[in-house]
Amino acid sequence: MDKLDFKEKVWGFIFGIIAIASAVAEMISGGISWSAFWGMLKDIASTAVVIVVGYAFINSIPKKAKDATGKLETAVLEWGMNNTPLIFKAENLRTPQNSNYTQGYLLLQYPDKYVDLVKGNLNPESPEWIDYATYNGGKKYTGRFLIMPDFDAMTKKPFTVNFSMKQKHFESIASFDENVDIIIKALNARFNDNRVFAKPVGKREFEVSYQPLTTDNDISMFIDSLDFVLSMVKVII
Repeated sequence: MDKLDFKEKVWGFIFGIIAIASAVAEMISGGISWSAFWGMLKDIASTAVVIVVGYAFINSIPKKAKDATGKLETAVLEWGMNNTPLIFKAENLRTPQNSNYTQGYLLLQYPDKYVDLVKGNLNPESPEWIDYATYNGGKKYTGRFLIMPDFDAMTKKPFTVNFSMKQKHFESIASFDENVDIIIKALNARFNDNRVFAKPVGKREFEVSYQPLTTDNDISMFIDSLDFVLSMVKVII
């Protein structure tokens, strides 16, 4: 539809409303009678067609979609908060040089602390929370788990995220490297229809490749994949 047609429909809608108001005002000012009433009704009926068409047109104009970047950020932050205190949004995160990674999550190093943290009702503003959320924090209660690009980049072009399973707790688990391989294979099997691919990139570390996250379904799939990896970690822990 061109701009001229658009303007015609909008202005027709506006003047239709004005015409109806004028017809009512004319009847009142000229004295109320049956002939005046039926005349007003005829004018309103003919004008109402224009208003109905105009209203239907305006209502059919596609609403501007919410920004995919904002939706993705909200979804990831909610995922992180729903899984705290097992994971924490990383503060002062240091990422590999020459990488596109700018943010991430830390994983609790010692699962035996989980119950105490839940009972303690951690507050994101508390010093204890900040200590857990700080990369290489003072007490080193957490270790790097997930790093990813900024949200805007993930909606614009293909990207990867990196998972690391080098927390101290895992060092005591026999054949843990085999468990990491199982997670990679399981992830590829679970999301093979979504152009998602996981591969090892080092000892107890792997990357997952994604296509740009442009729709609600893309974002939902991305969160499901993060949750899938974390759920596999929970089983191992």
